[in-house]
Amino acid sequence: MIDRRRFVQFGLWAAAASGCSRRPAVRAPGRCAEPTPEDLVGPFLPRHYQGDADLTRVPGQAARAQGQPIQIRGRVTDDRCRPLAGARLEVWQANTFGRYADDRDHSGRQLDPGFQGSALVTAGDDGRFAILTVKPGSYQGTATLRAPHVHFRITGGGCHDDITQMYFAGESLNATDENLKLLAEPERRRLIVAATGNQDGAAIHAFDVVLRRIEPAVDLAPYAGHYEIENPQRPIPVTLTVEGGKLYADSPPLPKVELRPLSASRFRLKAYNVVLEFDAGGFTIIDQATGTRTRAPRR
Repeated sequence: MIDRRRFVQFGLWAAAASGCSRRPAVRAPGRCAEPTPEDLVGPFLPRHYQGDADLTRVPGQAARAQGQPIQIRGRVTDDRCRPLAGARLEVWQANTFGRYADDRDHSGRQLDPGFQGSALVTAGDDGRFAILTVKPGSYQGTATLRAPHVHFRITGGGCHDDITQMYFAGESLNATDENLKLLAEPERRRLIVAATGNQDGAAIHAFDVVLRRIEPAVDLAPYAGHYEIENPQRPIPVTLTVEGGKLYADSPPLPKVELRPLSASRFRLKAYNVVLEFDAGGFTIIDQATGTRTRAPRR
């Protein structure tokens, strides 16, 4: 069974002409990285975004955000090494005290009126982006303290969406973070970033993103429809829809997110403490803590 409080609190599981395309293309010279590993969308995918790529100031507030300034610089490409011009990056994080600028955060940690909390950023023609923010603080997860991290949801035309988190090298909490522990070691290495320099007092962190191109000729229509996830209080309805060659899950008031394609016939949705794998006949619930698999028919 899924704990609805956790499911609701933490949420469902994150082209330009020169970018992703459904047409076959010759792979660029050199070895391209695998798509950026997915991570959980929680705890608070913003309902709306509060401003631009500078999270250290809020319009109308004289004070700048408290904490250690950092710059996050990167490039969004597809898995053929082509830059994604105009890629959209949704960014959100806790402040230096470990508090989100969100009314759903009831942790009691200190708010920072000078911290923007989220941003909506558009990559340039070369796929590059830059964000000015502060290093986030840790906060209590389900069982352990979360390591400092920054959330991203990245979309680019003709590519699958990616919801991921960037972590900071040298943090002792990385070894026990409940999200990082669910990832394979190569995936963890991709998401843990060390500072590469300093500019105007802000430590620079390079975080490149690779999106997987949409493969043609995959019929998603058999997966669309309504599903119900059993829950002690009441069933949780999930509606799957097809948009632009992608399969999306919608379960209001949770955010609408794309399912991760595992193959041409299997798609994954990450919730906080479970994984849901959908196929044409229904879905499998996988408890990430125990590895228990429960098959549920489509309803």
